[in-house]
Amino acid sequence: YNNTSSNDYNYNNNTSSNNYNIDDDYNNNTTYNTYLSVQNELQSAVNELRDELALEKFGMSYAQMEDIYDRNKEDKKTLDKITAVRAVYPQRISEAEPRDASANYY
Repeated sequence: YNNTSSNDYNYNNNTSSNNYNIDDDYNNNTTYNTYLSVQNELQSAVNELRDELALEKFGMSYAQMEDIYDRNKEDKKTLDKITAVRAVYPQRISEAEPRDASANYY
């Protein structure tokens, strides 16, 4: 067992992908199904980016690393890798209060 910290897995992504923020903006006419569909798509996009990075750096997907850690919470090496991937691709999805669909916004 190699005792490492998440600092050992620091990646500087030249595309500045870690500087993103996804803002959801809904109106009062948005259905719950549409809302859930959008949330699922956003989560899938973040997970896809995480999987690609994890495969490139560690030879396994982010989902596989999470499964490994879920089965063994003592596996700090895997947790450090998960933390490193999250640092590059954090989940930053913010939601605004639904706005009135009948109002004019310019």
